[in-house]
Amino acid sequence: MKNVVLIDGGRTSFGLIYPKECGEKTAYAIELLKKCFYECCGVELEEIQEDSTGNFISVGETEKLAALLKDKTREKKRDAFNIDVRTGAVYLYGDDEDGTVNATVEFLEKFLGVRFLAPDETFCPRTDRLELPLGFYRNVPDFETRMLGYFGTMNDKSFAYCKRVLHDHGNWGLWAHTHFLILPPEKYAEEHPDWYSADKTQLCLTNDEMLKQFVDNLWQIICDKPAAEYFMLGQEDDDTFCDCQRCRASHQKYGGRSGTMMVFVNKVAEEIEKKIAASEFPEREILLVTFAYCKTEEPPAEYDVDTDSFRLRDEKVKARHNVGVMFAPIFTCFTHDIMNKTCNLKVRNNLLGWSATSDKLLVWCYSSNYAGYLVPLNNYNTVVSTYETFKKYGVVYIFNQGIFNSPDTFHYLKIYLHSALMWNVKADVSALKNEFFEHYYKVAAPYMMAYYERIKDNYNTKDTPEHPFHAYCPWNTGAKAFTREIFGEEFLDKCENDLNEALRSVLTCDSDDLTEKLRLRVLRESLFVHYMRLELYHDRYTPKELSKMISEFECLARITGVTRFKTGGGVKVGGPEMKVKIAEWKKKYLGEANE
Repeated sequence: MKNVVLIDGGRTSFGLIYPKECGEKTAYAIELLKKCFYECCGVELEEIQEDSTGNFISVGETEKLAALLKDKTREKKRDAFNIDVRTGAVYLYGDDEDGTVNATVEFLEKFLGVRFLAPDETFCPRTDRLELPLGFYRNVPDFETRMLGYFGTMNDKSFAYCKRVLHDHGNWGLWAHTHFLILPPEKYAEEHPDWYSADKTQLCLTNDEMLKQFVDNLWQIICDKPAAEYFMLGQEDDDTFCDCQRCRASHQKYGGRSGTMMVFVNKVAEEIEKKIAASEFPEREILLVTFAYCKTEEPPAEYDVDTDSFRLRDEKVKARHNVGVMFAPIFTCFTHDIMNKTCNLKVRNNLLGWSATSDKLLVWCYSSNYAGYLVPLNNYNTVVSTYETFKKYGVVYIFNQGIFNSPDTFHYLKIYLHSALMWNVKADVSALKNEFFEHYYKVAAPYMMAYYERIKDNYNTKDTPEHPFHAYCPWNTGAKAFTREIFGEEFLDKCENDLNEALRSVLTCDSDDLTEKLRLRVLRESLFVHYMRLELYHDRYTPKELSKMISEFECLARITGVTRFKTGGGVKVGGPEMKVKIAEWKKKYLGEANE
C-alpha cells in the first residue's frame, strides 16, 4: 500500500478546506494546523474552496466530509476523533467539535512529531518530507470528560485545547456546593426554618415542601443555562447534615446520610426529567450530579466479605439514569495504591460502594500537596494505577485538582503526564517523561531529570514494610511530610548540586533569550529546596544569612511567577499569597512585624 506524500522538498500539493461557518474550537484547530505545519515544514497551507479538484486536508464538518460519510451511520462519542488518510485527501474531524480539535492535535503529534509542552513551549521538529500511511484512525478517550484544575490549563484556553482537557467548568450549569445557591437561606429560612438543618448549615432533604421549591428553582436555572450539560446538587462545604427525627428515620432506612441524599436527588431528577419532556426541548440531555463528600462520603451500600463487593441497602438509592455521583477521595494515601486494603481501605470501599450505586461515576481527585504547593506530592508510583482503577470502575468524568492559581513544582510535567493518562490510561509514562525533559529543559534536561528522580527516590527510601511512609494532600495531613527525617540536609545538598549543574548548562545556549527562559524554568523548580531549608533548617543560619535567604526566595518567587503557598486551615480557597509566608518567616526568624 502506497503512502500519501504530503510534503516533498519543502513543497506540498495539498490545500486546506474547512467549513464556511464553524465554531470557535474548529477555528482554533484550523489556525493551529496552519501554524504548526509552517513551523515544521516551512510551508504555508493554502486555503482552497470546497469545490476544488486538487488534493486537500479537510478540517471539521466540511461539505467534502458530508459527501464522504453520507451513507454511513456516525458514532457520537464525546471528544472522540477521526483521521482518514486517502489518496489525495486527509480528513480531520471529530464526533463533536472538541473531537475536531483533538483530531488536529493528534495529526500534528502523530505525523509531524509536534509536542505541546507548556503555553510557552511547543516543539515543532523541522522536516522537508512527510509521508502518511493510508488508513482510518479513530480514538475514543478512556474518560468522557477530563479537566485539569491546574494553573497552566485553567489560565490558557489554547494550551488546554492542545492537552485535550477542559480549561474551566463551562459545561456545568451549577458547580460544587450548590444547595444554598438553589435555595438561599436569606430568602427562605425565615419563613421556612424547617427547610434547613437545625444549625442552618445544610438543607433538610426529607422535607417534601422544600423539595418542591427546590425543583422549581433548579428548573429555572436549567432553563437559563441551555448549553450546560451538568448540574451539581451538592451539599454545603461543611461536615454537617440534617439529623432531625424524620431525617434520622431516613438514614436508618436507606443506609445512612448518603442514602437520604440519594433518595432526595432521585426524586429531584425524576421531576426534572418530566419538565424536560414537557418543554420545547424534550431531547435535551443533562446529568444531575451529587457529592460523595464529608458526611455522604460513605455509600448507601453494604459490604459482602465473601464476594468482596457491595450491595445496595435499598433500591431507592440506586442512581437514576440522569443522576451521577461525584466521588472526592481527598483522604487517599498517595504513596500506596488507591485499592490498598491497609492505608486506603476506606477510600477503596467507598469507591466500590459508589460504583455499585451509580452507573455514572464522576471523580474529583487530587495531585498536589495543599499544605505547601512547592513540596511535591508523593504520588510518583501511583499515578498510573489510580487512573487504571478509575477506568475499571466506570468513571466517566475526571476533575483532577492541582494548583490552579500558581505553578507548583514540576507543574508542566504534571500536566503533560496527567493529560495523557486521562485520555489513555495505558500511555507510556516513561517515554512521555523523557520527551518532556528533553524538549522543555533542553540542555539542562539531564540535570533536571536527575533532580526529579532524586526527589522520587528520596520518597521511595522512606517507605519500607517496617516503617511505611504515607503521603496525603490536605493542608493538615500533608504537612506531616515536612520533616528533617523526610528531607535531610544531605538530600537537599544533592538537589542543589543538580540545580546548579542545570543553571551552568544553560549558559551554553546560543541565544540570550533561550538562556533566560531556561534559567527561569530551573529557578522555579529550585524554590522547593529553598523552601525546605528555610522551613526545616533555619536554626543553622545566622539572622544575616536568613535575611539574605528570605530575600532571595522572595525574588525567585516573583520572577518565576509563583504567587501562592498553600490552602486550607481556614484561609480562602486558593490559599494565601506567597508574601504572607515570607512575612511569617521574617517575623519568626528576624523579629520583623507582619505588614
